[in-house]
Amino acid sequence: MGDELRGENLVHLNVRFSTETELKKIQDFLYEKSGQGVSFTGLEEAMVNEVTIVTAVHNIKSNKGSKTAGVDKIKMDKYLQMPKDELILLIQSSFRNYRPKPARREYIEKSNGKKRPLGIPTVLDRIIQECVSLSSRSVKRDFIRKATAFAPIGHRNMQSGVSSMS
Repeated sequence: MGDELRGENLVHLNVRFSTETELKKIQDFLYEKSGQGVSFTGLEEAMVNEVTIVTAVHNIKSNKGSKTAGVDKIKMDKYLQMPKDELILLIQSSFRNYRPKPARREYIEKSNGKKRPLGIPTVLDRIIQECVSLSSRSVKRDFIRKATAFAPIGHRNMQSGVSSMS
């Protein structure tokens, strides 16, 4: 699953997985090890793995808003009609210099009659973001704890945030 690189706290991921079950095992491994303070390399390779991409496409396709296009006006159907290898290559190549497109702004009615802004990303952005989420969801726990160390929660201040990082 993971190959040791430098000591116990740095593990390089072996991303040679070919099924969703194996992807799930890697996610479980990441979750377990990140709770033990282990850091990882090889996450990007996991993000662009064919299984991760296919899983991401299926997840996005099953979402309620999957038929909604972003600013590029391209709907999910276009990507679903592409040959599988071409779609995989498109997403893998998009990772190299990934810059999300601006979100399309829509306003939806709230129950009180006011309107709430809604940002709709392009379908390609949604797929790429889902690939990232699938590969990093398991290690987020530790990241979120450290990233929110400076959040003004209750009596927290910068000094307590710094001390929680050490």
